[in-house]
Amino acid sequence: MRRELMAALTVTGLACATAPAPSTSSGMSASKAAAIKNRAAGAHRGVKSRRAATTAKARRKELEKRPQALDTLRQRKPRPKVEPPKRADIRKERPGWTKNPPPADGTYIFGLGSAAYADEKVMDDAWAQARDRAYNEVASQLKVQIKGKAKDYQAEFTQGGTTASISSFSEAITSHVDASLEGVELHDRYQDKKLVFVLARFNKAELDALMLARLESLKAEVYDRVEEARAHLAKDDGVNTLAAALRAAVARRNLFGMPVEIDGKQADAVIEGLVRSAAGLIRLESVGALSGNSGDLFDRISIRVTNNGQAADGVPVRFTLSGGVAYPLGLTSTNAGLATMTKVRIFGRTPRLRAQVDLATLASVDFRENRWLKRQFGRELNALRREVELSLSPLPVRVEGTLEAGMLTALSQRLGITPGTDSVWALSLAIDDLGCRDLSMRRTCSVMATLNLRSNTGVALQARRKVRGTASGDGEATAQIEKRLPGLLIKDLIRSMTGE
Repeated sequence: MRRELMAALTVTGLACATAPAPSTSSGMSASKAAAIKNRAAGAHRGVKSRRAATTAKARRKELEKRPQALDTLRQRKPRPKVEPPKRADIRKERPGWTKNPPPADGTYIFGLGSAAYADEKVMDDAWAQARDRAYNEVASQLKVQIKGKAKDYQAEFTQGGTTASISSFSEAITSHVDASLEGVELHDRYQDKKLVFVLARFNKAELDALMLARLESLKAEVYDRVEEARAHLAKDDGVNTLAAALRAAVARRNLFGMPVEIDGKQADAVIEGLVRSAAGLIRLESVGALSGNSGDLFDRISIRVTNNGQAADGVPVRFTLSGGVAYPLGLTSTNAGLATMTKVRIFGRTPRLRAQVDLATLASVDFRENRWLKRQFGRELNALRREVELSLSPLPVRVEGTLEAGMLTALSQRLGITPGTDSVWALSLAIDDLGCRDLSMRRTCSVMATLNLRSNTGVALQARRKVRGTASGDGEATAQIEKRLPGLLIKDLIRSMTGE
């Protein structure tokens, strides 16, 4: 059970400030509406001309005339910082939108976010939290809008009564929502003695033009990245071939089924072939086996990466561990063909250590695309992961005081720790009884438990947790605590190791 934190917000004497009130206009001028329609029509004409551009030379010529604009493959840009209101903008009365945000109309989608603050020192965090909540409100409405438009595009791209296959429809929608959020503006803000408010808005009237321009850019991205991948493959450069092909795959997915052919073949088949050929040129090899006791510190853990038999530099490799805990462990890149993690401490009974090429980082797309890329090309990319041989013996520790059998069993299963006498490691558990009380015709009991694991070499780890049990009587509530305590304390001990 997570520790509940309650803070009383008692700051007084702060004036209420806000930017100018939002406009109450319910529509837009005829000239602005006409400009938006013209942009949408121009983007649509660009899509048609892109379909007609069948040769690489024609595509390059078209791109020179109409450079690529919007692209849903970019990593997300940082959101704008909310500047606190100036005292010159003080408004005594609380604006109505803080209680009832403006409803979505034909022009704008609104999102309201708020956050509490205890003092001026945390104001930046409070404004950022309110901004993110306002963005999330806009995103939830945008998702509905884009989902509807995606279905319209799917119907438009229907050929011969059947629709081109669409893989991972939801991921494509999420990608378009993220790209659209870059068009959100922070429309208003307000601060009182305890809360800050942010009102964000998105110009819904421009969504059609944005979506059409995005599809145009994405189709061009597919053509260009496939051409780039083929050029690298001709040089037997598997790493850069794979990076370009994966980027083309994400762009192809985000086209909502728009038919794309390359040299008379479906783009999906062409991309899959490039990924398979590129993966065949890349090899991962473990450098030496690791052995020792649970809790040992390993100076170096390395994986060798080769590209067509040559050492590959700059390849992103992610190390992961299952069945135990390792820290620090994560993403690194190859240097002289070696991806290396240093000073890694590993706990576990039978842990498995793996290394794999980080696909999203290699393709320069958002890190969340890793899951989709693995699912889409799992069979082709099997060669891009390797298990490091690792063998650990149990770690004997001196037990100071008394530990329940359930705690010892859990420590053995999760961290490979067993009781011993001659060891540099010591383990202790302290439990403070906080008593029992009535709670809605039931009894709730609480304890404060502290688990310490330390070594003579200076390593000190601690987990501290308040654990509750609620039942009809004190005995049953105490039994709940005894059952929950080992798992919760060990989970917190692992967090203290990894910092997550």
